[in-house]
Amino acid sequence: NQACFNTQVDVSADLVIIKDGPRRVCAGLESATYTLTVTNFGPATAMSVVVNDTIASQFTIVGVVSPTPACAFNGRVLVCN
Repeated sequence: NQACFNTQVDVSADLVIIKDGPRRVCAGLESATYTLTVTNFGPATAMSVVVNDTIASQFTIVGVVSPTPACAFNGRVLVCN
């Protein structure tokens, strides 16, 4: 005899964000570039993910280069979704 049944297995996304760039920026430095990398180690697809990164007031925001998904500045906050 066998007894069989279905079980629900909850899966979730496992997101990691890495911010890479200079730790120290001095006055007179022409520019500084920071890179945000978001990786999903799964096993599920990450849905409706939004990344915010506030830029310090000492910086002049020049722009953003972004692959899909799109990123844009909302004031001094970089928003990617």
